[in-house]
Amino acid sequence: MCFAYSCIGASVWVIQAEYIPESCRDAVISVIEKFIKKNVRASDAAKRLAVPYFAFQQLESTPKFNSNKEYSIAMASQFPSLIQKKETSIRIAVGSLKKTKNIWKEGKKQQSSFIEDEKYQSLLTQLKDDINVAIQGKNTQNLSIHDDF
Repeated sequence: MCFAYSCIGASVWVIQAEYIPESCRDAVISVIEKFIKKNVRASDAAKRLAVPYFAFQQLESTPKFNSNKEYSIAMASQFPSLIQKKETSIRIAVGSLKKTKNIWKEGKKQQSSFIEDEKYQSLLTQLKDDINVAIQGKNTQNLSIHDDF
């Protein structure tokens, strides 16, 4: 399972595996797949499926996306049976989570980007922790935080 994909003149990747150490590629893909399975049916599924975009952007040892569209196409291409027709929704959700809004942060309402809302920060922190565990080559099958997604 490789995350490499190219699209007319642009390097759109399906979670570009060459940036993820080969020894943990399958484990990282598995973490993302588990995250998607847990969140694809939520009422705010598109926003939840946009969370891996921010995880990849924030982690040093993972690939970076050039745009929301690149990410959404990559996810839809890598996980077609899970994402089905949500590519546009995910792209819009990434943009939505970047926007400044009134959110709950540190127990009070304040202006910040929507991804910083306590709800999405919790998902983001758990996902980044899981990806880091996968990169370090530890067993990702029994991660307890997967149950909390």
